[in-house]
Formats: sequence, C-alpha cells, structure tokens
Amino acid sequence: MRLNRTAAAEMLRVNWRTAQSCVPKILRELEPDPRARYRGLVNIGIDETSYTKGHNYVTTVVNQDTGEVVWVAIGHDEKTLSGFFEELTEGERSSIRLVSGDAASWIRKCVAKYCPGARFCLDGFHAVQWAVGSVYEVRREEWNAIRAGVRELDAKLKSLPADAPDSERKRLQDSIGKAKDEASRIKNTRYALDRNPENLTESQAMRLKCAVEASPRLARAHGLKELARLVFHSGSGEEARAVFKTFYWRATHSRLEPFKKLAHSYKEHLEEIINTVESGLSNARIEAMNSKIKLMIRKAYGFQVIDNLLSTIMLGCSNLRIPLPNRNGFGVRA
Repeated sequence: MRLNRTAAAEMLRVNWRTAQSCVPKILRELEPDPRARYRGLVNIGIDETSYTKGHNYVTTVVNQDTGEVVWVAIGHDEKTLSGFFEELTEGERSSIRLVSGDAASWIRKCVAKYCPGARFCLDGFHAVQWAVGSVYEVRREEWNAIRAGVRELDAKLKSLPADAPDSERKRLQDSIGKAKDEASRIKNTRYALDRNPENLTESQAMRLKCAVEASPRLARAHGLKELARLVFHSGSGEEARAVFKTFYWRATHSRLEPFKKLAHSYKEHLEEIINTVESGLSNARIEAMNSKIKLMIRKAYGFQVIDNLLSTIMLGCSNLRIPLPNRNGFGVRA
C-alpha cells in the first residue's frame, strides 16, 4: 500500500492492471474469512466519504476499539448500511453498545432498527461545525448589511444638489468611511472565527478582536459558538446538560436566527450529545480513515473496477500484514 499501482507494476514487471488485480487476491489469502472482523464488535463508527467527483460515496464502518475498517460498500443511504447490519448475526448485533456518526437520518434509522439496545453518539466534530456554520451565516449577514448601507449612503451623497451644505456632504462621507472601516475589520476573519481561540496565532487573535469589536452581532455569534463547543468538553453528562441549558437560553434570546435554529437542532439531538460526552466516543478515527482512503484513491489515479477499490480499502485500513520474502514472515502493514 506504499506504492501506486504503476510503480508496483514496474517493480513486479507486470501490467498495471495485473498489479491492481493482485489486491483482492492478497486480501482473500490473508483473510479467508471476512466475517472475522465482526467478532467482538462493541463500539463502531459510521461515516461516508466520496471516492470520485460528484455524488459518488462509499460508506465505511470502523471498529472504534481496534481502529480498522470492518465493512465498506458503495452508496450512502439506509439501504446500503442495512447491508452491513444484515450480515451480522443476532448475537453480533446485540453486542454493539455504542455507535458514533453524524446526524444523517439514514444512519440513525438503521441503528434504531437493527441495534435498539445501542446508544447513538452524535459526533462532536460535526455538531460543532454546525455552530461554526451559524457564525459564518451571521458574518455574511453583517457583511451584506454593511455593503448595502455603503451603497445607500453613496447614492445619497451622489444625489446631493450642488448647493447642499458642506456639513451634510462631510457627514455622509464620514459615515461611508466608518462603514468601510467596519467592513475591513470583518473581512478575512473566517479562519479566525473557525479556529479554537487557544490555537490562534497572534495576528489571528488580533483580527478576531477587531471583528468582534466592530460587530456586536458577530461578537454574540462567536461567544455562542464557543459555548456550544464547551458542551462537548464537559466532564460529565450532568455538566453537559447544564452548559446546554445556558447555551439554549442565550441562543434563543440572541436575536440571531442561525443560532435559534441551531439551538433547536441541538435540543432535538440532546440525548445523543449526552451519550457522546459520557462515552467520549467520536468519529475522529473514521475521519482519519477517510483521509487515508482519499490518499489511496489519489495514488491509484482512480479505480476502474469497484471491487479493487473496496479490496484496497479493506486491506489498507486494517491490521493485516503483507508477508514479504526473505523476512521470516514479517511484512509491511497494509
């Protein structure tokens, strides 16, 4: 898995299609029983990732305890994921205790249908990104409002008659300059608003400070985003409920429509958020696995045969070792 298929084909002195077809054969040789990965499943993570441009996805299921992919298939819907759960025996399904994923309804429906005894954990990264998206919406609203104000003031300035008092002309010019100064403070602040405050560089922290000083609405939005993040950093479920209660009240009284919607979304998923806080489970492993899958696809310059793609994922995202000659059975990790 360290070389692309062209380089591997040159080393093996075979056609690149032959080199690619070796992957599923090696996988079958190293793991004759694919169902072995289903044994002992307790905590799993579910996510989808695109494998080509457009809306072409693979759904992956990761064993959170071992960090290996246990199942992968083309598609990202309820029918696709049902295929995984239907492969499991009744005992294997009942042994699953925690499932992490985003808020996709098809994931939650499958978990509720096949593993009613399992607790679903809403992935903290995705949930906090909702809050970040709400900050972006407020920032965009502020930026558009300032631009609209500048255009209106500029139109008034141009429509002034020639004999208008100089004081009125100066007042409009000063108002335009002030609005443009506010716009410059908000401009290019997206990254500073996105990052955690403790990770900001000195220049980013200064840019963030200027932005929140220029816009009280943006200051409220950033504060609410940080409060939402604090929910997932709570030490216990009880603490998370208390922080959420504070966040919910502030968000619903903030006069910021994006955060009002966010507060209601969080309330709908509150029990799943509490499960995440209490278990400490997240989709960090599976997000890292998705990055690895995308790297495999880039190195292969795509796959003409879907089975080769799935085999590459199962082989490369596992604990299997490929034995090499003259190394006493020791081989590279896939």
